[in-house]
Amino acid sequence: SARPKRTASAASMCRRSTTCRSAIAGSCLPAGGCRPPWAVAGRCPTSCFHRSGVVCRFARTRLRAVAGGTDFLHAVVDSSTGVAIIATRPDGLITLFNSGAEQMLGYASAEMTGLRTPLCLHLDSELSAHGSELTQRLGRPVTGFEVLVAMVRSGDSHECRSWTYVRKDGSQIGVSLTVSAIHDEVGAVTGFLCIATDISPLRALEDELSISQLRFHNAFETASHGMALVSPDGHWLEVNKALCDMLGYSREQLLALDFQTITHPDDLSLDLALVEALLA
Repeated sequence: SARPKRTASAASMCRRSTTCRSAIAGSCLPAGGCRPPWAVAGRCPTSCFHRSGVVCRFARTRLRAVAGGTDFLHAVVDSSTGVAIIATRPDGLITLFNSGAEQMLGYASAEMTGLRTPLCLHLDSELSAHGSELTQRLGRPVTGFEVLVAMVRSGDSHECRSWTYVRKDGSQIGVSLTVSAIHDEVGAVTGFLCIATDISPLRALEDELSISQLRFHNAFETASHGMALVSPDGHWLEVNKALCDMLGYSREQLLALDFQTITHPDDLSLDLALVEALLA
């Protein structure tokens, strides 16, 4: 019997085959390079795939999904204005500088992306000190960008520590910086992700607390009457000089005792009742 005529010209088939081959070579196929289940061994995948129309639809679906996921990721990163997110290549060159980083540091993304490394944001003194620590810990010289990524490059999932960032105007800001590695599908490091949060308010609070503690310590030590800090079970936690002089004990001796030991038996029951009422 006569073979059915093909409805497409050779030229159009060539163009369509080229399109399908491009889709197959792109990101539309499953990861790992495996052929999809509809691939037929021993037959031209381009022609059979094209006749079914599966590859073209599969390619378009995958490309839309990848594009949509990328757009969503960029939207999330750019909307994270409360944190500075900086991505780099393995050698440290910045590839992403989000809006949070722009607001925190005063640099525009165009000033940093593809032009600089995160080292320009750090104090040389802190980089040198941490580099010396890592050199001793890892047994090899650690300098430059490696100071920021040596631990995660060595296998740690991430490293989080406090740093001082230097803004474009020269002012400084305390940050908590978390650095992690970016891996490809086979586990190779393709870059690094640095996420910084502003801890200046926390540092200011710590400074205020330190000042308050210093003031209390000075008042405690220089008081003319005996003062002490006591745990709920009665052990002395801290005693001042006036109390030691009053009781005839050294500071070390008192801290090894509790108030029950030095209380007169006639007064002990009343003191314990007062403690229970205070803790109730």
